[in-house]
Amino acid sequence: MDFAVNQRANGLFLYRSQDTMWLWDAEVEKILDGWNDSEMQKFAKLVGIKFDEGKTGAACVGPTCDGFLKFDVKEAKFVIDQEQVDFHIAELRRRLQSTKWVFGCVNVYNEYMAYLFENLGGIPANCFGETHTQAMIATFTRIQRTVPHTKLGALEHLRKVLAERFGVQDIPDGYFYFPLASGGLGLQNVMLRTGQFANTRYAPRRLMRRANSPLCGIHATPPSHLRPVGDEFLARIANDEMEYQQSKRLWEEWYTAVKGRGEFMSFEEYNGLRECGLPNWGDLYMEMLQVPRPMEIVPLLAVGGQPSPAVLDDKW
Repeated sequence: MDFAVNQRANGLFLYRSQDTMWLWDAEVEKILDGWNDSEMQKFAKLVGIKFDEGKTGAACVGPTCDGFLKFDVKEAKFVIDQEQVDFHIAELRRRLQSTKWVFGCVNVYNEYMAYLFENLGGIPANCFGETHTQAMIATFTRIQRTVPHTKLGALEHLRKVLAERFGVQDIPDGYFYFPLASGGLGLQNVMLRTGQFANTRYAPRRLMRRANSPLCGIHATPPSHLRPVGDEFLARIANDEMEYQQSKRLWEEWYTAVKGRGEFMSFEEYNGLRECGLPNWGDLYMEMLQVPRPMEIVPLLAVGGQPSPAVLDDKW
């Protein structure tokens, strides 16, 4: 059955664990060729067995998603699913309107901002690139302006609540963000947290480290190695053929001609070993998984010249 499905469904693999079998593929047609009135059904009739209809089923997995991120196949990157964001905007607006006390509004807002931040990717790794950070900032800006139907977002909503309850006017912005221990409201500034990683241009640090090593496959062309992270893989892929030819020439000039060894590996095999066999690809891959270094936020000093404990509160 395994061989029949593989041949009939254009290379589709049939997986099994004891009496349980399953198959999947990105192309629905392959699944249908392997199952519907085809090889699996024919094989079952041929050997006199039946599939348990009560334990048999199919499901369409759909696009690749992680939290509020979905993978855009055309752009080859993760983008923010704004429909899911809109759903939580409506939910956040409803909860804020039903909360009558000030600290309740702050708690609801902080809870949703933390939830949205994590589901939008959290602190973006280098592989997401600058465009993803800007998309996060734009999304949080839209949330701020649409939840309470005001341009200033949560601040103006809280000002309105305080004015209606206590008749207090002209409250400075810092009061809302100051921690509770310092007499503030402890409102979380998610824009500040996200903005720390904006405009942090990523340039691979170790990519040129072994540029003079003839067998590592690096063709030292600095401009292609100093591009933003979104273009870095494209630059490396386009340069693979040239690096392969360089390594092949060095092999033939030294190992084949001098030591009498065999031919150099094929280009397909060379590409298949990039992440683990080539230092330039391995270093780049590991750096893409790291988070960029955030911009430093320097605390203000008190009048006496010593840092204020309230300002240095790590929860602010």
